[in-house]
Amino acid sequence: MQAFRNTEEYSFQLDNEDILKDFAQRFYKNPKEIYMDGNSLGLLSKDAEKSLLRVVNEWKTLGINGWLKGEIPWFLLWRRIGENSGSFSGC
Repeated sequence: MQAFRNTEEYSFQLDNEDILKDFAQRFYKNPKEIYMDGNSLGLLSKDAEKSLLRVVNEWKTLGINGWLKGEIPWFLLWRRIGENSGSFSGC
């Protein structure tokens, strides 16, 4: 590991080497702001928007049938939520 250097050049180097740098493209950003609050939801992610729009469209077009006929049937969402949340809750 390199010793930290308090320079703009070093900060750009770290940004370029960051393995998560492309992940930022999945979020909406206000180009006039630098977002540094790690304790907030921040701006909407494009992934969340896509998922929400899909479910709202299913609700609009399928109504109650979304429980069994949605792309991801709503009735089974409890299982998916459990599978995804188990890893971060230590289960």
